[in-house]
Amino acid sequence: MDQFLFEFPDLPEGDSGRQRACGCFVPALDAFLAAAGEGRIALLQPRSEGRWENLKGFTYHLEPELFLQAQGGCQFRFPHQELELHPGDVLLVPPGMPHRERLNNYGGRPFHNFVVMCSAQSASVHLAGALHPEERTPGVYLRRKLHDPTFYQHLIAALGAWQDHSGSDCETIRLRLLQALLLKLRDDLGRHPEPVAATERWEVCRISRLTQLAKEYLDENFPSRFPSVPEVARAVGCSPNYLSNLFRRDQGVTIKEYVNALKFDYARRMLEHSTFNVSEVAGSCGFNDVSYFSRKFRERFGINPSQIR
Repeated sequence: MDQFLFEFPDLPEGDSGRQRACGCFVPALDAFLAAAGEGRIALLQPRSEGRWENLKGFTYHLEPELFLQAQGGCQFRFPHQELELHPGDVLLVPPGMPHRERLNNYGGRPFHNFVVMCSAQSASVHLAGALHPEERTPGVYLRRKLHDPTFYQHLIAALGAWQDHSGSDCETIRLRLLQALLLKLRDDLGRHPEPVAATERWEVCRISRLTQLAKEYLDENFPSRFPSVPEVARAVGCSPNYLSNLFRRDQGVTIKEYVNALKFDYARRMLEHSTFNVSEVAGSCGFNDVSYFSRKFRERFGINPSQIR
């Protein structure tokens, strides 16, 4: 959208750059709200073909993602479609939609966008950016936790449900839903204008910061990859044994058990929505032994994976 009136400042690396980035959240959302109020915003959504396909070089998530393009451009490639975002465009990627991104310097400005991700348990928005003009893949620059994740989850689901409806009334409803989400997002971020340090991003009492950071690290990587316990420990800055004991004390399960629960929940959704057979689903979730996978699946859900279909 050529008339989108927001220009991102240059963001150097380091704490000073992140401080400046945090100050850009609310002004950028004000620009999106102004564009939505004047009907100058494009809400895009890919066609449904290809959902839940396991394609090399593509990634997908179990929850929807909402992309708000603030500056520069980004080409999204889906299994049967390509879409390009310009400043002021909004893209809703539904759960299970394989995609990959390639950045460009549309309008002569480097790429920056905001990405809202949510589930019933958590919601966050992160700023993705290219610190250098030659970069073609996005990097997460700053992440913020959001309040009331179920609000975001239901509102994004409602946005996605209107894809197959046409007519001026339907477009008006979609626009109002988007405005409600932007207003809620602006309110959340406006209440906490200062950046939140990595060790303080979670405001949950009685659970250690290291455990929360470990869960966040696992959730950020899942389902693209399944980090090992030593990798998670390095990411949060402690030894594997210390983290394992702390995690079990706080969560009642080991990190390995927590990751396996994520894998089996993911496997069930794949069996429900994709055309993969049991062996392919097991392999996608990191299980080489199909018999072991089937036995553990039955222990968790009370049925065999083959019974899902």
